[in-house]
Amino acid sequence: PRKQRIRIVNLLDMTSGLDCDDNNDSSAGNEDRMQSQETQNDWYKFMMDLPMVAEPGSHKAVYCSGGLNLVGGVLANATHEWTPRLFDENIARPLQFGLYHLQLTPGREMYLGGGSYFLPRDFLKLGQLFLNDGVWHGRRIVSAAWARDATKPHSGLNEPNDYGYAWHLTTYRVHDVTYHAFEAQGNGGQYLAVVPTLKLVVEIMAANYGDYRTWSKFHDLIQDYVVSACR
Repeated sequence: PRKQRIRIVNLLDMTSGLDCDDNNDSSAGNEDRMQSQETQNDWYKFMMDLPMVAEPGSHKAVYCSGGLNLVGGVLANATHEWTPRLFDENIARPLQFGLYHLQLTPGREMYLGGGSYFLPRDFLKLGQLFLNDGVWHGRRIVSAAWARDATKPHSGLNEPNDYGYAWHLTTYRVHDVTYHAFEAQGNGGQYLAVVPTLKLVVEIMAANYGDYRTWSKFHDLIQDYVVSACR
């Protein structure tokens, strides 16, 4: 019954209640475990077969890449389209992406948990898109309501209200002024920060894979050098 109560928003804000924790090697739905196992090639089914450990939406958020990927299964089922084609037609082409590579699941669908390769200037466009309330060069890509809703608090990963829909929420504090921001953070330091009040989008591309202690410092570097210079 609890599994039937999972909603798409629970997958997006990491409160599905599934036994899926990327930061816990013993978790049944840990991303590394899902990707390395060879028993179940359907990663959507792999996720839906996981046991429940909490009521959906009732607990502290737990980072679950497989849950984000499960949204791809919802998209594929609802549109009857191949997810790489959906991405290309609705995101990559409208945003004028150059060459890019998508990580595919064993089922040849786009893996929505990460692992895609974008040119730096194209990754930056995703931040600019949400800064502009879903519009790119006068063309609406996502609704203004979604752009705002995705970047407001829905759950807490490390602190209360620090996570939206796949966006990390944070603040930068410079000379006693607090600036609210939202960030995309990829393993290794693929870092995209948006500071709406400053109309600022900052991107860092790095390769410190598995070294969170290094790339977690990017927040303070952006605060102390970039945001400080823009106020």
